[in-house]
Amino acid sequence: MILFALGGSTYGMAEETIAFYPLLIPVMIGVGFDSLVAISIALVGTQVGCLASTVNPFATGVASQTLHISSG
Repeated sequence: MILFALGGSTYGMAEETIAFYPLLIPVMIGVGFDSLVAISIALVGTQVGCLASTVNPFATGVASQTLHISSG
């Protein structure tokens, strides 16, 4: 989840997690969790990362336009 959060924080990773579902679901089922846990790891991780964006160009651009400052 931390790796997905880093992806969400740096470049707004969200839809890119769909490719990880076929990898995460068998692993989570193999260790005794449900498939919903695998999907939640990817989705919650990226959305928390996007919520706490550090250098996400999309969120940074919107915030700088809102504050009427140059984004670089």
